[in-house]
Amino acid sequence: MQAQDTYRAMFCIGVHQNFMDAPKAVKGQIWEAFTAFIKGIDATDGIKILGVLDDDLNQVGPSGDAP
Repeated sequence: MQAQDTYRAMFCIGVHQNFMDAPKAVKGQIWEAFTAFIKGIDATDGIKILGVLDDDLNQVGPSGDAP
C-alpha cells in the first residue's frame, strides 16, 4: 500500500454587514445554502471537516488583522 499525501486547508469565510442587515427570511435562505455548501464539502471523498468556528460572540464585522 502506497502512502498518500495529506493536506490541510483552512477556509476563512467572512460574514459582512449586508447579512446582518438582511431580513430574517433572507438570512434563512443564506444559512440553508451555507449548510448545503458545508455538507457538500464534507461529503467529498477524501475530505474531512475537523471543525467550524462561530466567532460572533467575540467580534462582529470584518477583522483588520485577518490574513
